[in-house]
Amino acid sequence: MGAGKKYKIDEKDPKLIAFNPANVRDETEEEIEADESFQRLKDSVCKFGVLVPLVVKPHKRGDKEFILIDGERRLRAAVATNQKTVPVHILTESESGNEMLYAFQIHMLRKEWSKTAQARSLVKIVNDIKKELGKKQEKELFDTVQEETGYNETSLKDLFRVLRYVDMNGEILDEIDNPKSNVKFSHLVQLEASFVEQIEKTFPEIIKQYGIETIRNKLLDKVRAEVISSTREPINELLPLFIHSKTAEQKQYLKKLIIDFLDNESKTPEDIFRSFELKFPINKEDLLKLVKEAEKKMEELESIMNNLQYTQFSIYKRLKDSLAKKIDSLIKVLKKAVRKMK
Repeated sequence: MGAGKKYKIDEKDPKLIAFNPANVRDETEEEIEADESFQRLKDSVCKFGVLVPLVVKPHKRGDKEFILIDGERRLRAAVATNQKTVPVHILTESESGNEMLYAFQIHMLRKEWSKTAQARSLVKIVNDIKKELGKKQEKELFDTVQEETGYNETSLKDLFRVLRYVDMNGEILDEIDNPKSNVKFSHLVQLEASFVEQIEKTFPEIIKQYGIETIRNKLLDKVRAEVISSTREPINELLPLFIHSKTAEQKQYLKKLIIDFLDNESKTPEDIFRSFELKFPINKEDLLKLVKEAEKKMEELESIMNNLQYTQFSIYKRLKDSLAKKIDSLIKVLKKAVRKMK
């Protein structure tokens, strides 16, 4: 599809064109018919005919001479409104060899083409390219797909992240398209970019311990249960932990938190961010917040200790000994803190 290339447009009877079962948008006839925009399209086609040419290729089968490559809704609207002819561009033999790429590039220009539809189409393109390349590194595959599709690097990276979940669960895109599902396209992108990829770089031993598919499934389960609700949580609560873990002590503590996060179904990204922040304040605002909280806790503790009835309390030996032990431990922590502040 070179820039400025002219294509010959023919007029064909829409009844000669077979619908393609592998349509790029992956919509059923029922979904198309139920869409209000399709009803408007039918009204337009009834009045003005099909204005944007369909893309077809020769397909001699029964009473059909062509099979549709692009224009599912326009063809259905033409058939429904009894159009005698529709404008078509018939792919040449060389173009037909790359029909999926051809349709992909057409749809890339359309705002209504959803992310999941792009991902579905990309699965087929990637699989075709894999057959040609053989067993190659993802980087080489990425570069080839980018060259073939014309995708910008950022958008293609996000699609590749989603394809890792598709490889693991072929029905995940259907789940995303389900309006009742909690799983969104951007969840997969952020879980992968802000958490899984960071673990791969920082803690490969965790990947080895759990297996990368198990980790992804645990994350998906948290999304389904709304333990991870916002699609921004991974980038807001998880990614900063990897960025700010510089020392061996910080990394060791973060590793412990990640394992706890993966093992505990109810543990949220905010939980582990909070735990890390309490031990290693990330910025001045965090430090100020901790100081205020420490002051408040000490005031509360002072009030509790002043109100404790020691004469009655002293007869409960086990309670008294337990509290005395915790106070001794707290005194040591406070003395250490005071020395550090001097």
